[in-house]
Amino acid sequence: MRHIFLYLFVFSSFGLAGQSRLDWLLNDINQNEPSFKNNLRYHSSIQPKIISNIVVGDTGMRIEEIEITKANNAKTLEVFPLVDLGVRAEKNIEYRAMGGIQMIGNFGPKVYARFSYLQGIEDATGFFRAKSSIEKSTKYNFNQKIDLRGRLSYSPNQFINLQTGWDNQFIGEGSRSLFLSDYGKPSGFGMARLNFWRLEYVMLYQFLSEKNNFGQTINKYGTSHYFSLNATPWLQFGLFESVIFQPKDTLLNRGFEPEYLNPMILFRPQEYQLGSSDNSLIGVDMKIKIRRLTFYSQLMIDDFNFADIKGRTRWWANKYAVQMGVKSFRYIKNNKFFLRGEMNIVRPYTYSHYSLAQSYTNQGTSLTHPYGANFSEILGEVKWQNKKWGGELFVSYSLKGYDYDSINYGGNILLPYVNRPLDDYGHKIGQGKGNNAFLIMLRATYTMFPSIGLQAFAETHFRYNTYLLEPKAQFLIGIRSRLWNDYRNY
Repeated sequence: MRHIFLYLFVFSSFGLAGQSRLDWLLNDINQNEPSFKNNLRYHSSIQPKIISNIVVGDTGMRIEEIEITKANNAKTLEVFPLVDLGVRAEKNIEYRAMGGIQMIGNFGPKVYARFSYLQGIEDATGFFRAKSSIEKSTKYNFNQKIDLRGRLSYSPNQFINLQTGWDNQFIGEGSRSLFLSDYGKPSGFGMARLNFWRLEYVMLYQFLSEKNNFGQTINKYGTSHYFSLNATPWLQFGLFESVIFQPKDTLLNRGFEPEYLNPMILFRPQEYQLGSSDNSLIGVDMKIKIRRLTFYSQLMIDDFNFADIKGRTRWWANKYAVQMGVKSFRYIKNNKFFLRGEMNIVRPYTYSHYSLAQSYTNQGTSLTHPYGANFSEILGEVKWQNKKWGGELFVSYSLKGYDYDSINYGGNILLPYVNRPLDDYGHKIGQGKGNNAFLIMLRATYTMFPSIGLQAFAETHFRYNTYLLEPKAQFLIGIRSRLWNDYRNY
């Protein structure tokens, strides 16, 4: 009962949500950078994106170009079918078959709602599994899956946007994000966004959960702040902070910590004042645009001791993550090209904490990079689009350390970091059972019905890692609605 009142309090405090109607959500390749390059109120690293009263990037889909229609007083309710059909062929045949509906409602220029429901079955493993909110095993050789998402938004004026729902968020310019990503499962949230002059400030409250080894649900909460400043048309700075905390432990049943509702607080000093063991993190990012090139970076700090960094002791609790990348857009007649190169490095034990109730995760998935921690990665991608046709080439190399002999070497962020090697020093990326992995992915797409975002795809993967005796090739084909980013590049 207490949790029900908490949901009602937070959701009602953010109002009912809203945004104007927009064209169907497009992907990275479609950014129309020139239309926004002189708009200092446009903050591209916060997604879904907002320009004035218009929210452009719903249900976790990241947008790089948007065709926007002006707000009006029209009241509409549109219903679209959703389809997610796919087959993967490797040594065995795997499949997923899901269908559902999506409803989009406009209630004047300020209020907007989007709801989607997708249900079906699958016999799939790994990255080919559906990103579902609810999963149920059966006695047959398949699982039942339900994906439920919704977002309500209300923009009382051009400076304030309030949102709530059950969905993903994304903060960053990269293919990956070390702050907050949409790779994992959606969660309940309440969000307030303030946009004025060259600033945008985001307050995000998340309702997260995990299941322990006994199948019991562990509830936990997340509070995040993100401050973005467009210093010039070509330079952007950002500051991010987040804290994950549990509503109760063996000593205290505190519920949602009221101190973390403060929109202007710094979490690390507040954590010390409360005497808590909450998992707080802080990060900075930057974006520089030089002609057609965009350089971007992120630095996320979990724990940090400058003396040990300077002394190169590789202390286990120096937990941080670094991203550096560059991307570019090209237009040649009817052809649109998107290119990216990116590097991600995450130290062992970053994002993990004393217990599962404090890890930077939700429902068994990372809130940031899908590899968790204890890895380094280099990736490159090229995307092409010409009207309804599209293509993508993605390549990556990664080094990741895995656990062995029942010792936690810092790669699995769901595990408490207490069961680590005895020596507190000498910890490095790839420690434990190191694995070098290579991925080449080639994808072709055809948009069958642009009005409802229905797309046919065919793709092939070539994967190799140092613990396989032979390369691994696979082929995928299917039809899906572009409801969310469908990642298979890890």
